[in-house]
Amino acid sequence: MLHLYLASWFWITGLDTPVLIRLAMSFLQMVSIVLFCQIASSILRNRLGRCIAVFTFTLMPMGLFCGRMANHHVPGLMFFMIVAYASICGF
Repeated sequence: MLHLYLASWFWITGLDTPVLIRLAMSFLQMVSIVLFCQIASSILRNRLGRCIAVFTFTLMPMGLFCGRMANHHVPGLMFFMIVAYASICGF
């Protein structure tokens, strides 16, 4: 499935660069953030439980690795995910 997703990005933009791959994976991870927050808010009613759940998701997202190898951009993207989660939780 991931190959088709990346192939569609290549086809739409006409580019095949590592920057585009990282951008596509970052976009996919941000979509998963929104979906996870929606699921967490429907299951967990208290605010502290939601924040703990999304913080745990921040520390262990396998989608950030963009394959099987941990890259150097993972800690930077994790910082932006923490900021997004903090804004969703209302901090």
